[in-house]
Amino acid sequence: MMKRRSSIGIVDHEFIDPQEGRWEVPARVVSADNRSVFMMTLSKPERMSEQDFQAGLALVDEELMTLKRVLEAE
Repeated sequence: MMKRRSSIGIVDHEFIDPQEGRWEVPARVVSADNRSVFMMTLSKPERMSEQDFQAGLALVDEELMTLKRVLEAE
């Protein structure tokens, strides 16, 4: 489920994992000079191990860097 009010930069969503369950992921897009800044808050679910959480963060970081490269190439 996504709680989206894009007109004001809110793109909260629910992450669903079959093994770890569901959790809310607050996210915002804000203007900064002539660009936009994307912010996302990730909290480790209680049932997830620290090692799995850190591995997941590394994947998210990689995906966001790929997205950044694609967007900046346009």
